[in-house]
Amino acid sequence: MSVGSGDTPPDKEQRRTAIEEAVLAFRTGGQRDVNDPLTGRELPTPQTALENLATADLPRILKHRLVLDGVLRT
Repeated sequence: MSVGSGDTPPDKEQRRTAIEEAVLAFRTGGQRDVNDPLTGRELPTPQTALENLATADLPRILKHRLVLDGVLRT
């Protein structure tokens, strides 16, 4: 039995990426660039970001919060 969260680095990276994409994909107008300077990678469309969020290993309440945050931004 291991001590700690039991998460491996790839799991944490996938979770972090899904959260970032869900938040950043809903930027509107001039706020949304194709390449985000904060993350240094191309941002997905909102639909793709939500699909990635759905498959991410995150608590359901966090997924709901991110979706609501995105809807309220648009």
